[in-house]
Amino acid sequence: MVPQRVVVVSLSVVVWLAAGLGAYLYLGSHRTAHGLAPKRPSPSKVQAKNGPLSGLPGTLYLVQDSPLYRLRRGVFTAVDCTQPALSPDGQDFAGC
Repeated sequence: MVPQRVVVVSLSVVVWLAAGLGAYLYLGSHRTAHGLAPKRPSPSKVQAKNGPLSGLPGTLYLVQDSPLYRLRRGVFTAVDCTQPALSPDGQDFAGC
């Protein structure tokens, strides 16, 4: 006959492995594309002129991966810039 302690330890190990495998499979089924490289915006994804971003004053510059984009009047456009830089006082964006 197998001692009771061996049975308890064996069952504990089986439950421990099953719980770990179950957690791994559960979390793996809920993966998202957040870690993937960003995609370049397409014309179909561009905000409309009367969208919620169109009322924002000024221009917002964004960097995604390495390209530089400008948001002005609710529309994102790619900016061809070789060496963008801040002004010496750090208030202005120049070089494009």
